[in-house]
Amino acid sequence: MQGNEASPADPATTTFLSGNPAWIGIGAFTGVLVGILKGYVFKFDDYKGFIDDLLTLESDPRESVKVAITCLVSLMGGASLGPESGLGSACGGMSKLWAVVVNKACRFVENKGRSSDNAETTSPAADENTEEEDVVESRRTKLIILAGMVAAFSTILPTPASTILLCLELPGFESLTKEHGLPYVKTVSQLTIAGTVSFLVFDHFYDNTYLATQRLLPGFLHQYATSDVFIGIFFGVLGAALALAYFVTAGITKGVTGKAKIYLDEKVGKERRIVLLATIGGTLFGLLGYIFPLTLGDGSYQIGTVIVGGGNISAAVLVSSAFVKMLTFWISNETGFVGGVFYPLLIIGSFIGRVFVNEIGWSWGSCMAPSLVALTSAFVPVPFGMMVLSMSVFNLSSRGGISTLLCVVTAHLLFAGIGIPQRMINKKTK
Repeated sequence: MQGNEASPADPATTTFLSGNPAWIGIGAFTGVLVGILKGYVFKFDDYKGFIDDLLTLESDPRESVKVAITCLVSLMGGASLGPESGLGSACGGMSKLWAVVVNKACRFVENKGRSSDNAETTSPAADENTEEEDVVESRRTKLIILAGMVAAFSTILPTPASTILLCLELPGFESLTKEHGLPYVKTVSQLTIAGTVSFLVFDHFYDNTYLATQRLLPGFLHQYATSDVFIGIFFGVLGAALALAYFVTAGITKGVTGKAKIYLDEKVGKERRIVLLATIGGTLFGLLGYIFPLTLGDGSYQIGTVIVGGGNISAAVLVSSAFVKMLTFWISNETGFVGGVFYPLLIIGSFIGRVFVNEIGWSWGSCMAPSLVALTSAFVPVPFGMMVLSMSVFNLSSRGGISTLLCVVTAHLLFAGIGIPQRMINKKTK
């Protein structure tokens, strides 16, 4: 995000119309690049995100390269998307290739031992696997892909523990053990090794992970109060309400862009439509970024200012930025840019939490910690991953995490638990 180097370190540069007008041109130019990459170079429109790879534990190395490069260009141009889609796809693809090498090496060793032990007996050919060996190789491949994703995300989250929980809870413990055949404790052990090594290497060179608020919050220990219980529940309710607004925004944006895609496909063809729509989308998020500077990019650059130094940011800026961020995310997503949803969701929640700290005077830790994950928790089924993420970002004690846990559970029960997303989908299909 270039063009206004003071933003957002100085809260004064986060006010309305305090962005750099150059962001509009940068967004449009990025749209052209992304459109050319997708329409003419890599020739893809829709793509599988890292969540699909995580649920199936499958990855296509060729497709992952396309997604990773396009995601990198999207993020460099300020698209309101997170890095996890490109990062997860890249590491998933590399892990799949590494799994092929490991399986061939294991097969060679096993066949060599088998041929020497049974030189005079009838046995399967050295280059053929038995059914049992195919099952073992399949499980090994899935474990390597999962470990690769944990290693990738350990560079962008504050601790490997939150990464491991994210990658275990999202597909579900039962799915990993029964459907994919991965033994739980052994899997956790290997994921811990992968995540910790990745975290240590990245932290050694960068001095922190991608979500760098820990650098700004050394050793903070929130003092638990009885009011934390009620504040946590309150932010859970607020998270469910934000999720409703988030999906309404999604529906409107998808409706407009869907009609535009059909019209442009007929008029100019698919390839030109991809370029044109991405250019329009880039121009729009660049323009909105100029008007609302806190909305440009994935949010990692602004979140430190909002959480730590946001006391001087007005409520009007914070609230408007939260809803505009929803819009810029869906504009970026639906006009062809590539990226993830996780980081934008975190900063949207942080905007709202900061409002209550500034305007009502509620405890900083009691508000900011649960608000960070309030929106995400409403529809992403990762309760303990969200709790650990929030606690590690804010360096909370175990009792300090009570409000976050209540927020996570309340948000999910109120939104996903009573079927709001399903009802919205059913209403749309009628």
